[in-house]
Amino acid sequence: ARFTLDALPGKQMSIDADLNAGLINEAEAKARRKALASEAEFYGAMDGASRFTQRDAVASILITAINIFAGFLIGVFQHGMELAGALQTYTVLTIGDGLVTVIPALMISISGGLIVTRAGAEREIGAEVGKQLLEHWQPLALAGGALFAMALFPGLPKAPFAVLASTVSYAAWRIRRNSLKTDSQEPAAAPQPAKESLESLMRVEPLAIEVGLGLVRLAEGGAESPLIRRIAGIRRQLAAELGFVMPPVRVTDNLALKAREYVIQLRGVELSRFELVQGCELAIPQAQADAPPQGVPTREPAFGLSAYWVPASQATELRTAGFTIVDSISIIGTHLAELVRRHCHEIFNRQETKRLLDRVSEENPKAVEDVVPKLVPMAAVQRVLQNLLRERVSIRDGAAIIESLGEAAAITRNPVLLTEFVRQSLRRQMVRPLLSPAGELRVYFLDPGLERAIEQSVEHGEHSSHLNLAPERVSELLEAVRPEAQQQQTGMVLLAGAGGRYFIRQLLEAQFPHVTVLSHGEIPPGVRVVSQGLLKGIRSSS
Repeated sequence: ARFTLDALPGKQMSIDADLNAGLINEAEAKARRKALASEAEFYGAMDGASRFTQRDAVASILITAINIFAGFLIGVFQHGMELAGALQTYTVLTIGDGLVTVIPALMISISGGLIVTRAGAEREIGAEVGKQLLEHWQPLALAGGALFAMALFPGLPKAPFAVLASTVSYAAWRIRRNSLKTDSQEPAAAPQPAKESLESLMRVEPLAIEVGLGLVRLAEGGAESPLIRRIAGIRRQLAAELGFVMPPVRVTDNLALKAREYVIQLRGVELSRFELVQGCELAIPQAQADAPPQGVPTREPAFGLSAYWVPASQATELRTAGFTIVDSISIIGTHLAELVRRHCHEIFNRQETKRLLDRVSEENPKAVEDVVPKLVPMAAVQRVLQNLLRERVSIRDGAAIIESLGEAAAITRNPVLLTEFVRQSLRRQMVRPLLSPAGELRVYFLDPGLERAIEQSVEHGEHSSHLNLAPERVSELLEAVRPEAQQQQTGMVLLAGAGGRYFIRQLLEAQFPHVTVLSHGEIPPGVRVVSQGLLKGIRSSS
């Protein structure tokens, strides 16, 4: 019992780890926690009850030994009895006294057994004891046989034991007959289709993947299937990269899809779909390389890069030639990971905000207590965290974010302005991945006239901010960024003023999600900024 209780924290952590990795769902996690709680109560009660039972049993043995030894001495020295006679007399007398002494120990043992039986049970102890005694016929049959054997012993009353043996054996026979009848009736019953409750029908999964029949094998085998293992790896990767725990992804088959087609859904709405080619892998050229022989042109689904479907037999040869070869599992995994990065702010809800605050409270409880909700309400904290995730800024350093919110709350409670304050406190971690191998930050500057027009169109309120920009100015911004953004499909940094940075990013997000927009205050000291050019609008060009 002691060893089992000591191992319970590890089991609880194992359940949480499986849940976070997506290996089990919430229902299975609740069932495991319930079984673990019942086990903890059972062994906890056993550990407590066994202490009293053990001590009383030891006391009974000591009393019996003292009776024999003291009686032997009294018989020899006080009554002048012979050694053999004194030993025989007081040993027999000790048996009677020992039986009386064992009765309390027996009662305590029975009480301890009842306490242990009651542990973890939701019903009353009478119903629980009756259920456990009458659930299986084997213990009753064994007890009936033992009682019948005792009726045959000489010197014991035969009638009472015979009656008890008959009663217990009859009860065992009835239980066994009922169990056999139930087993025989189960196959004959017509199978009834499982009826989904209204709650399950109305439930919307945060993330889901539907696959065609040709891709079902990728998800077969439960937690050990290739696709599920890849999803678990993506969850760990995103948690380390963004501080965001991706919810479990539901994988189902869909007969309406093509054989090797899959669809990624966000809250029941399709985000993207892609069709794989049987027996082929995806070859992505590193530069403007020639098309591979037998290659079928296509677009890589995650980033829209030019790629080719090539036979699997050519994979090794093309990999040597400088192509990046991607198999089916990697295509789905990369596609899912990139979509989650783009839309994680839509998945990040109030419950996730509460979990982050709870985690920060364990390290810095005073910061959370002073800021939330005294200075900044929970809704504003959630909005700030969503804004950070929307631009792929990690929220792992929750303590720094909360402290920054506490400092900025004295100036404003506008979530947009609060986000800009927090970004400046996280500037080192934001800029670090954007540096070149030489440690330089290569940026583009926006045309001053266009940037000034955007800043003048921004209106900040007490709790919100808005952009009132003319449509032609929006088109001018997009056309100014488009040439360079299309050439640098893997990443591009645009440096703008703090007044319009947030809304410039919002305008570019739909068409150019890989463009990062920084303000001048978000550049850490000591970082060398290298200009890549000036992005001019149509009016400036003319």
